[in-house]
Amino acid sequence: MSDLAQQPNQPLTPGKRQSALYWTGIFATMLLGMVFKVIYDLLTRGQNPNFKSDWLLELVIPVIISPLVFGGIYNMIAVMPKNPTVFIFAFQNGFFWKTIFADINTVQTPE
Repeated sequence: MSDLAQQPNQPLTPGKRQSALYWTGIFATMLLGMVFKVIYDLLTRGQNPNFKSDWLLELVIPVIISPLVFGGIYNMIAVMPKNPTVFIFAFQNGFFWKTIFADINTVQTPE
């Protein structure tokens, strides 16, 4: 568990501040992956997208889903050493969030 969650009433020390920046950076990287996925989908649709309206509307759902995606990322990254690959992992999870949720919907329960 992170240092921030253990003692919420304590002031931020330099170590806790770095931890907060680290996790904020990971969350922002995941959101960036979601934004790139929306842009990618708009460009590969085969029609002329209206970026002024289409991409904002398509970004609402990923932003709403982002805490759920981040929960999975947090659980995996919390046990990994801090290195640049965790940001790649966060970006990939943001970019492929639709694929992950589509796979969850296709899992069938035994009768």
